[in-house]
Amino acid sequence: MHMKRLYDTAGIIIVACWIALMSMLAMKQITAFRPVQLEKQFIGSTVESRQEWSGIYLKGSKIGYCSSELKRIEEGYHITEDVFMDLTVMDMPQRVQTHVNVVADGDMRLQIFSFRLSSGVISLSVSGTVQGQRMRLNIFTGGKHEWREIPLKEPPVLTNSIRYLLLKRGIKPGMNYSQPFFDPLTLSTRTMQVQVLDKEHIEINGLSHDCYKVQTSFQGMTTASWVNEQGETLREESPMGLVLVREDREQAMEKGWGEHPDLIAASSIKVARAFSAAGLSFLKLRLKNVSLDGFVLNEGRQSRTGDMVEIRREDISPDDMRQTIFSWPEMDPFLQATAFIQSDNPVILDFVKKQIGTEKNAYAVVRSLTGWVYANIEKKPTLSIPSALEVLATKQGDCNEHAVLLAALCRAAGVPCRVAAGLVHLNGSFFYHAWCEVYLGRWVSVDPTMDQFPADVSHVKFVDGDLENQISILRLIGKLEIDVLEFL
Repeated sequence: MHMKRLYDTAGIIIVACWIALMSMLAMKQITAFRPVQLEKQFIGSTVESRQEWSGIYLKGSKIGYCSSELKRIEEGYHITEDVFMDLTVMDMPQRVQTHVNVVADGDMRLQIFSFRLSSGVISLSVSGTVQGQRMRLNIFTGGKHEWREIPLKEPPVLTNSIRYLLLKRGIKPGMNYSQPFFDPLTLSTRTMQVQVLDKEHIEINGLSHDCYKVQTSFQGMTTASWVNEQGETLREESPMGLVLVREDREQAMEKGWGEHPDLIAASSIKVARAFSAAGLSFLKLRLKNVSLDGFVLNEGRQSRTGDMVEIRREDISPDDMRQTIFSWPEMDPFLQATAFIQSDNPVILDFVKKQIGTEKNAYAVVRSLTGWVYANIEKKPTLSIPSALEVLATKQGDCNEHAVLLAALCRAAGVPCRVAAGLVHLNGSFFYHAWCEVYLGRWVSVDPTMDQFPADVSHVKFVDGDLENQISILRLIGKLEIDVLEFL
């Protein structure tokens, strides 16, 4: 069946926004659109500069380009990067544009940055400054400014500075070190492992080059880069077939464009034994060709033995339905606001108050909020960072947007809620998907995209939590295979 008709018929949308995130993370591009206004003390004479252009390819088809520029200034370095991608999701074209501006000190440690991601009607801007052991962030989403602070153990580098830091240190085979970095896509500090391997011979656009092979890894994902003696990246390979190739400006922007593979079709997992999840109480699967270490496959309604996972549909009991929204003080972490689940924002709080009134029964609150999200958020592919404020303002998005909005609404109402990410089955294939879990004395699944409470047994959870946790699911894409063993 044609992809678009499949989803029209099903009446739902299953979209893996992690693919878009992977594109930017694996390429170490930071999303932005407008430059920061640099403070006067950071502006100095340029003592060195470098500009690079690359074409971006997926499964051999050109989908975009990126450019980066490094300038030496008196206070350190000024780095800018731009990314342009034309993608296809469910036969619908999606254009993503990003830009970043960074001021770093002489050791590439972050001082000031800003970025913006633009995708259709969705836009997200974040700017930040490092002040001692804290980073102060200004996040603009859904037409509102949000200010957040993040504690720092040490001044980090930004992801797009890592290759320049490697150049400063000198590229030598055998180098192997850990590098803390700040990831503005997930607003978190992480550690990346950097390893320089031996030289390899590669061919780019008909020309031969001797390059160092550099591997960078975090959360189980590995990116390979080929860097020449001058520190220029000539090729970069990321998970799921994403490749950057060094090109000149004209070639990067104008040449080599063709049809784009559909991201959903490219990432879906077809199974030999199709089934309908409606009415099922039990599902048993074998998950093959990947390491399952680090995933939460053995808790709640799921149990794992080796590479086999069993999922049992929850029953909502009378005890569950008697819970009140004031029952669980130990669940405070799942009631707190985050940068993109803005449950403490007055716009979210006012909406929840109008929606649920004085209702204190937790089940009734979740049922009401889930039904509203399902009925009122247009199901549309969205390649952006999901933000509850943005979704409430635009009233559109894919499964990730539905999930973060429901999480924010439930938390604002006093019901502990977290986002779950994994797979769901539809018409003979598993698709990457996001939904929620609410706490009613125990965790219960709820899918606002499909209006299921509890969610059906074809929902296979691999991770839960914010984007910084969800990113680990990317190491499955393009590798995971599934056998359907049993269903009842």
